Amino acid sequence: MSDTHYQHLLHNFQSKEELKEFLLKIFCVFRNLLKLSVFPPDWTVMRLLASNIIVTTIQYVSPAVHKNFCEGDFDFKVWNSYFSLAVLFINQPSLQMENFAAGKRRRILDKCGIRYFG
Repeated sequence: MSDTHYQHLLHNFQSKEELKEFLLKIFCVFRNLLKLSVFPPDWTVMRLLASNIIVTTIQYVSPAVHKNFCEGDFDFKVWNSYFSLAVLFINQPSLQMENFAAGKRRRILDKCGIRYFG
């Protein structure tokens, strides 16, 4: 999705309650993608692609979470779901590069443009 798609999506909700329901559902979908073994362990590219989609989406919806559910209208459920997703994301096995074989680690780092020293 492009910037325009995300902006249109986030501005299309009629109320904060609709936005909240959407955010909780999308966070739940992302948590399930991370928790459940949707892809076999050797499907590294698909796992990394799913992680990239999650990060990109969160980058676009984070300002809406902050704007609508932070200051005066703090919503514990939204923020709890948001940070639970963040913890799962950071700790997912497909991002634990030290567990990969050296060749696989080197290919991933090369693809990301990161110099490999190990």
